[in-house]
Amino acid sequence: MGMNKAHGNRQRKQVNWISKRYPAAWITADQIRREQRQQWPTWNYLPFQHWFSIAQAVWPNQKPTVENIADVGRLAALGAWRMTQGIYRFDPDLYAALIETPLTGDLPDTLLYRLPEWGVYLETPGLTYTGRPLIGVYAHLTHYRDGNIDLRLLLDSLHPEINLFPVPIRLGKGSLLDSIHAVLAAARETAARDYPDKLAIIEAADADADVAELMPILALLLYLCADEADYSRPHPPRIVHAQKQGPLMTPPQNVRYWTVGERIGATLRQTDTVTQIPVDPTTTHQRPRPHLRRAHWHGYWVGPKEGDRRFILKWIAPTLINATPDTLIPVIHPIQ
Repeated sequence: MGMNKAHGNRQRKQVNWISKRYPAAWITADQIRREQRQQWPTWNYLPFQHWFSIAQAVWPNQKPTVENIADVGRLAALGAWRMTQGIYRFDPDLYAALIETPLTGDLPDTLLYRLPEWGVYLETPGLTYTGRPLIGVYAHLTHYRDGNIDLRLLLDSLHPEINLFPVPIRLGKGSLLDSIHAVLAAARETAARDYPDKLAIIEAADADADVAELMPILALLLYLCADEADYSRPHPPRIVHAQKQGPLMTPPQNVRYWTVGERIGATLRQTDTVTQIPVDPTTTHQRPRPHLRRAHWHGYWVGPKEGDRRFILKWIAPTLINATPDTLIPVIHPIQ
């Protein structure tokens, strides 16, 4: 992990940009959290309806436009990220393995509740959305009054059509494709009622194409949530005690970089040079080289053989196979 004032300017500028559009957003969000934070799950910095109210205060007598609604998504993502300002940079070899891992079956929703921070920013070299290149992606979880829960992404791109473009993924609906269809159905209903001129755009949306481009992003997020992910999870936000307001969380002064997969990546790059160890000195068989078993789903039944049984599906993070302590490559960090 490292901090640097010179880096991360893009993300901080994006936070400043949205705060100029909604000047009272951060003060109001902090006040709502102090008064009501016991009413929602700890993984949610602020429920979506509160961000909507904060945004709506700037346009109280207007019917919300599509751009206004997009701003609520921007406020929610940037507001959650602002409190910790973590930028996650994956080792290139681990990154390549993760984004190539297919996600089949239902999404492991409960695992996503273990994101390391309320809002994270992933660097995403080589990834695209609607064919346009991405720089990175903000991600956070939020829930709604009706009980629905979304994993919400905010895309970061040099292309103006998708820069700071919000993409919700509805959880609890099954597969990624099912989740996207659920979001499109809700958007179609809203457009038919309030924005009929936008209905054709939603009808033309290609859910299968969205799955192909969002799947690698989900794989990266799921790795961050895995039990034995190769990075140091950040500490909770710092709390200060103000005389009048009581305990307050203060955002960091600088962005924080978290390098993910240094040890695994270093080991993977050395697999061609690691000495092979014979399984049996009397045979010519050699122990397989250390390698990465791709991330995959693992399902199994629990419960008595005679009685109620349930099928559990778990996400298994990428696993390094046949690596021993002497084959793992140490990572040395210089002391400044």
